[in-house]
Amino acid sequence: MFTGLQQHHIGCLVASIEEFKVENKGIWSMSEYSEVYTIEAQDVKVCFVEQSGGIKIELVEPGSNNRSLTKMLEKGTSFYHLAYTSTAYDDAVKSFEEANCRQLSEFRSEAFKGKRCCFFYHPQLKLIELIEQD
Repeated sequence: MFTGLQQHHIGCLVASIEEFKVENKGIWSMSEYSEVYTIEAQDVKVCFVEQSGGIKIELVEPGSNNRSLTKMLEKGTSFYHLAYTSTAYDDAVKSFEEANCRQLSEFRSEAFKGKRCCFFYHPQLKLIELIEQD
């Protein structure tokens, strides 16, 4: 059913990307962090931390107007979504919908060179992000 999906990252909420980098300098070197991207459509800043095996951790810093993510962070939520890329984006969207996942939003992401992205709500896994890949 879900063919062509490749796991890309695990999304984690942080109060401040820059503070995270300082607090974790003994774990990751600065060269393992991507640039910081501002995703206007979601009012967040994101940065990726490269892990072995090609999976990344996405640090997500809510903007001042992003109340839903700020509330999650205040409740102590850190890990909050799984993300996959797909070379067959439209087919993957249909597969998620057929699997009773509810699409929450679709947007174009500055972190992925304007590619389409969308979030789905899955009853057990909660949030899943789908990212268009060439």
